[in-house]
Order: sequence, then structure tokens, then C-alpha cells
Amino acid sequence: MLNRHFSTIGQTTLSILALWLIAYVVSAVYTRFACIADIPGPFWAAYSRFWLSRGYSSGCLWKVYHDVSSRYGTVTRIGPNRVLLSDPEETMRILSSRSRYERGPWYDAFKIEPDRSNIISQRDRPRHLHMRFQMAPGYNGKDIADFEGILEARIADLMDHIHADWVSPADSTIPFDIGKWIRHMTMDTITHLSFGRPIGYVDQDRDVMQFTSVMEELLPVVLHFSLFTELNQILKALGKIDFLKKNLFPHHTHTKGLGVVRRIIKEVIASRPRPTPDSKTDMVNSFLKHGLSATEVEAEMAIGLVAGSDTTSTGLRATLLPIISNPPVYRKLQREIDEAIAEGRVSLPIKDTEARRLPYLQACIQEGLRCHPPLVLARERIVPPEGDVLCGYKLPAGTIVGMNVWTSQRNAVFGKDAEIFRPERWLEASEQQLRSMKKVWSLIFGHGTTKCLGENLALTTMNKVIPELFRRFDMATINPDRPWQSECYGVFFQKDFNIRITVRETS
Repeated sequence: MLNRHFSTIGQTTLSILALWLIAYVVSAVYTRFACIADIPGPFWAAYSRFWLSRGYSSGCLWKVYHDVSSRYGTVTRIGPNRVLLSDPEETMRILSSRSRYERGPWYDAFKIEPDRSNIISQRDRPRHLHMRFQMAPGYNGKDIADFEGILEARIADLMDHIHADWVSPADSTIPFDIGKWIRHMTMDTITHLSFGRPIGYVDQDRDVMQFTSVMEELLPVVLHFSLFTELNQILKALGKIDFLKKNLFPHHTHTKGLGVVRRIIKEVIASRPRPTPDSKTDMVNSFLKHGLSATEVEAEMAIGLVAGSDTTSTGLRATLLPIISNPPVYRKLQREIDEAIAEGRVSLPIKDTEARRLPYLQACIQEGLRCHPPLVLARERIVPPEGDVLCGYKLPAGTIVGMNVWTSQRNAVFGKDAEIFRPERWLEASEQQLRSMKKVWSLIFGHGTTKCLGENLALTTMNKVIPELFRRFDMATINPDRPWQSECYGVFFQKDFNIRITVRETS
């Protein structure tokens, strides 16, 4: 009798699985031919999200996006109801403040609390705009006392450590992982700006909060939650149970990662009086002053560290590598910096306003970010109820549209050699072409109501770090064939960017 019982259970289970499989196949085939059927793309992508899942797992998401867009066109089908857009003009239209496109469920994966959205995950447009208004003065530095002075202090700290420990003598080489130390510097900078003191990454030469290692483990998982959005509902339900909430989401009792950030912020807030309307200290003070609750500040500061530190670090690395690897560019940039110092056109350390008046430096930064955008997440939107037409393709309501910023930065507006790092293009262009180039280039930092709040911080940091390095040091890659190890899950994780660094005789 027991055998018959288990046999019946087995047959029932197999029947359910068979019915599910049949339903899935029928649904996939229907979706394949009933929705966006005329949009080209990889064969399997039209039937299943697992094609994109494999791309997410590859560790080179930028290449997956670029290859598929280069092969199939500006609008490419990458899922049963999902397309990838690389046309800059259409991207700007979708992201504009008057667009009827709304943020899709993709954003829900970036919550760090089950019942509260942050500046990244917030999908309600009015609430998102209000949050941006509350946080903008902190992110752009207007509410931070001695904003540029803090950056200078953190950069000087890095330079001192390089001089003390990492300069190679004439007869040997001390490998200097400049990528790791840039990450140390950006973490100290952002924590200093955030809650009034650096966390100590540079002084201790280690991942103090195990922040980087946690992000490297977490982001591939988050990407899959952004694709299989049903998982977010399960996670949200589990988050209603206190014990599970503490273990599944960043909590101030945790000993590493975002939980440590939340604990530090909690301690900072508890130790301070309520901010006054005219007070200017740091980002915590600014957020509180503009109406965020203490709990909201904890979450926003944690997400801000994720959004700001990795992207700024990548922007610096990705600009330094092609300069170091290109002798004519290297010499021209270094000569511009030396002449500006000799002529008294820049201070020591250089000010942001002075750096912005060095044309070749600006061309190198613009070209570095163009060739290697630090963030290649799709930032998906939903086609509005009336449907839309993108690049000649009709899209029904509810279609998911992702943005391919990597390929948009290879647009024809940049010239026939758009795949090549060539800063001169920014100096040779006519006035009209330069306007067009800058318009497309600006997509690196988003557009419209989703424009990156940290753009000023990122560019100011690059404007100050790069001249300081080239003023003081000579640099060369140790392994030109493989200058670094780079993985991309929408955000880049770059390791072993080892260079040989020596003190310049003229410095």
C-alpha cells in the first residue's frame, strides 16, 4: 500500500511538471510570435529570459550588450518581452522628464529594505523627484563644508602613501596596484563626505568594511533578481519576518558590507544635535536637514556608497589605463599640466575650476569615460499604455526597454574611429559637432529626472586626481598584455591593475 501511495504522489508530481512544461512552451511560443516578433535578436532570447541570465552570469555584461547591439541593430530583442536600445536620441526621449515611460520592476531588485524604496529603487515618479530634491545639495557638494578641501586631503593622503611605500628604485620594480588604491581613496573620500571622517581604507590598506568583497558577491545575485522579478515578491514576503529580515537584508548588527555602513550612520546620527537650516557639514547632516528620517538616511547612505565609490573608481582607472598605454597622449597631457604649473595657471593642489580650463585634460577625461562608461546597467523602462515606436519598430504597451549606454558611446557622431581612445576628437570637432558629441556623452550620467546626482563629485575627483598623479610621477603598466582583471555585472570590478611608478625628476 505504501508503494502505491508513493507511486501516486510521483505520478501526480510528474503530471504537474508536464502540464507546467506544456504551458510554458505554449506561452513562450505565443509570446515569441505575438509580441515584438519583428524585432531581431538572438534566437533563444525570444523564448526565454535564460539567454539574458547567461549574459548576466558571464562577468562581461558590457560585451554581451555591445555584441548583440552591434549585430542586430539599435533595437534588439533580448527577452520574450524585452528589448535593448542603443540609439542616443531615442534613449534621451524615453528618459526625458515629459516621457510617459515609467520605471519597471527591474528597479525593485535594488532595494536594501523590503518595505522601503531608496533613491535608486523608487518607481513612483513624484516621490522619486522629491527624494532627488532632498538629496541633491548633499551629493553635489553645496551642503558640505569645504567640499573641495576634503577631496584634496584624501588625494594628498594617497600621494603620501605612494611616495612612502610604492615608488620603484632605478634597478628594480615594486608592483603598485593603482586600481586598488584608487578604490581605497574613493571609499575614504565618500565616507568623509558622507559622515565627516574617512573610514581608513588608505591608512590601513585593506577593505575595512569588507564592502568590496560583499558587493562582488552580491551584485551578480541582484542582477538575476532584476531579471526574474518574481523573486522580489518572495523576498519581500520573507522580509516581513523579523528574523529573516535581519539576515536577508543589510542590518546594523552585521559585521561587514552595507550593514556596517548602517551601523556607522546610526552612531553618527545619535551623537549629533538636530541640524539647523543653515548648517553645512556632511551628507548625513544635509539629508536630515532636508527631511529624511534617520532610518531613511541609513539606507540612502548605504546605497550612495555602492553607487558612488565603484563608478568613480572605474572612471579613474578606465581613463588612466589608455593614457598610460599611449605614449603620445601621455606626453601631451603631462606637458599641458607642466606648462600650466610653470605659468601659474593652476594651484598646487589644482582646483576644479582650473582643471576645467585645461583642454587636453578635459578631452582625456571625456574620452576615457566615453570609451569605458563606468555603469552599464540597463535601467529598464516600460512602454506606456498607448504603445510606442522606437527606431521604426512598433512596441506594444508593457514592453520592457533597457538602455545600452556602452554602444551609444560608439555612435557615429564621434567619428569613424569611435571604438578608439583618441582625445583629439574633442579638440578637432566643429562647434556644432562638439555640441552633438557632448549631448550623447552626457548619457553616461543618465538623463532627465534620472541624471546621476553624483556627477559633480565624480568629475571633480577626476579633475583633481589625474593632474596630481601626472605632476608627481611617471607610470607604466607592468603587464601590457593583460593590464588588469576586469569583471562586469553592470558595475565593474577591476583587480590587479599593477603599474611601475617612479618620482618625476622635474617634480
